Amino acid sequence: MMPCDEIREQLLDYADGTLATDARGLIARHLAGCPECRREAAAVSAVLDRVLALPDPALPDNFWEQFRATVLRRVAAESPPRESVWTRLRARFGDFSVLRPVPAIGVACALGLMLAIGLMHAPHRRDVVQIEMLAMADSLPIAQNLDVLERFELLENLDLLEDLPALRSPDFQLRMRRS
Repeated sequence: MMPCDEIREQLLDYADGTLATDARGLIARHLAGCPECRREAAAVSAVLDRVLALPDPALPDNFWEQFRATVLRRVAAESPPRESVWTRLRARFGDFSVLRPVPAIGVACALGLMLAIGLMHAPHRRDVVQIEMLAMADSLPIAQNLDVLERFELLENLDLLEDLPALRSPDFQLRMRRS
C-alpha cells in the first residue's frame, strides 16, 4: 500500500480525473481506510469545484492587439544582446575557412611550447664540455682535480692542457668550436 505522503501528492490529479485507472484504484482503496487522507481529498475536491465554478473573465475586443503592441514596444526598448566574438570577427573579416583547422594549430602550438621548454632546460655548452672532460678523467690525471682547479681559476691559466694529445684530437677541436 502507498504511504500517505505519496497519496496526498496525487490528490489533485485524483479529484480532477486525470489519474490513470490503476493509480486511481490504489488511491480509492487508501482513502477508504485512511480518514486523514479522505478529509484532505474532500478539501482538495471542494477547492477544485470552487475554482472551476469561477466565470471566465471577458476580454476586451482589442485585447490581443494591445497585448501584441505592448510586447513589441517592450522588446524594442530592450538593448539587443551583445554578439559573440566569433560573430563580430566573421562580420569584420569575412569567412573563417582558414581557421577551421584550429585543433591542428593548437597541437602545433603545444608541441612548439614543449620544444621551447625542453631547449630552456637543456644543458648549456659549458656544461657539455665539463661533462666530456669528466668522462676523460680516467685518461687525464689533471681532470681528476677539475673541481679544485675551477675554484681557483687555474684551469684557464694552464697552457699545459693544450699540449695533451687528447685535447688536440679533431673530434675534441670540432666540439670546442661548436660550443
